[in-house]
Amino acid sequence: LKLLMVAIFLTWVVFVFLLPTDFMGKLLAKWISMTNTTVYGSS
Repeated sequence: LKLLMVAIFLTWVVFVFLLPTDFMGKLLAKWISMTNTTVYGSS
């Protein structure tokens, strides 16, 4: 459990420090644009 908590904390810290960077912003925008439509497509 302690190892899992440390892993989650480190992931959160990396995310917080990388989010303001230009690369991470573009990656997040790309991911959001890919996932903002339905998974099943349109009918």
